[in-house]
Amino acid sequence: METSFRVDEDVISPDASIPCIRCGLCCMVWQPLMTVPEAEVIARHLGLSLEDFVGQYGQEYPLGPEENYLIKQDRQGCIFLKMAGDEATCSIYSVRPAPCRNWEANLGHSECREGLEARLRHGFRIEW
Repeated sequence: METSFRVDEDVISPDASIPCIRCGLCCMVWQPLMTVPEAEVIARHLGLSLEDFVGQYGQEYPLGPEENYLIKQDRQGCIFLKMAGDEATCSIYSVRPAPCRNWEANLGHSECREGLEARLRHGFRIEW
């Protein structure tokens, strides 16, 4: 199904890159993989040893090498996802792992489409 969104009289194509609207859906759905060096950086940022960090915030990656971990999730999604009202924030944003750094908001992602649709449906003004 092809969808277009009308925002301030411009039509956005279904696969257009868009600015992140901080809906948090990507963080609620995906469980990012992190390498040991990334886990070490995050652990240092949080003032934890690697062992304590992995014990509290990581889990073994069952499909690959032992040197990779998944970030734990809770009922909301990523354990580092924080919602401030209707805006998603990341409590480790400055040291987030590569899958999070490399995510680009794009209408080709169902999470971005759903987030945009929900915001428009609830009367949020989207300006690009």
